[in-house]
Parts: sequence; C-alpha cells; structure tokens
Amino acid sequence: MSWQGWLPDMQSPKGLFVAMGAMASFLVPLFVVAESLENPRPPELRDLTIQDSTRHHYRDGRHYIAVVGTLRNESSATGSRPHFEVRFFNANGELIDTFASDAYDLVVPGKQEVAFRVRAPAQHDESAYHRHEIRLTAILGWHR
Repeated sequence: MSWQGWLPDMQSPKGLFVAMGAMASFLVPLFVVAESLENPRPPELRDLTIQDSTRHHYRDGRHYIAVVGTLRNESSATGSRPHFEVRFFNANGELIDTFASDAYDLVVPGKQEVAFRVRAPAQHDESAYHRHEIRLTAILGWHR
C-alpha cells in the first residue's frame, strides 16, 4: 500500500470536503493565534491596582488633604489620566469627607508601577480624619 492510499480522492465531492475540513482545522486555529498576537486583550480597569496610599494634611492658605500612593499596571498597554475616589472616615467609622480627582498628567506604562498624588480642600479639622479608602474608578485613556 502506498502513501497515496490514505489521501482523499480529490476528484470526488467527498474527498474535496475531507481535504477542506483538514485544511480548516489547521488554518482556523492559526488565524486565531495570529489575531490574538496582533490585538492582545484590551486592558481593563481591573488591570490597575492601588498598591498603597497615605494621607497627608497641609496648609496653603487653607487646609488641604492629599493622598499619595502607588498604582500598578498589570496590562501591557499604557494607561493615562486615572480617576480616583477618596473617602475619609472619623474615629466612629462614619464617612465625613470625600473627593474625586483625575490625575490628568499621570501616565501608567504597561507592566510598571507609578506614584500618584491627589488633593482637595479638607472639610474638617485634621483631627477628625482617622482613616481613608481610595479606589480607582476609571482610566480615561489607553494606549498601545
């Protein structure tokens, strides 16, 4: 028996169908892999995480509160203009102040960590602020 015995008969419709199926089973996964390499998964907000943050009070004519921290980008894409929400609580755990802020000039390169600072006028005396929570609510730009 020759090696040609297992090849489909290209003269018959059945043989042509078998040959096309074999080619498709090879080419379709190849195209899927090539597409995923060319267009990787789009980045998502969950790809960025706040690593740490600390609260600072200062006066510049009026009382300001700032939160300084680091932001880690696990995506390969570069993010820009992150938007943060910060909540402040008193000793009883009650929400006493909040602000939202865009870090317009901040760029977060892919697979890297950057420092950030957001600030706003404080609504209470420094002694009222006991803890804070900060979360990333949006990334206003993604770049490849």
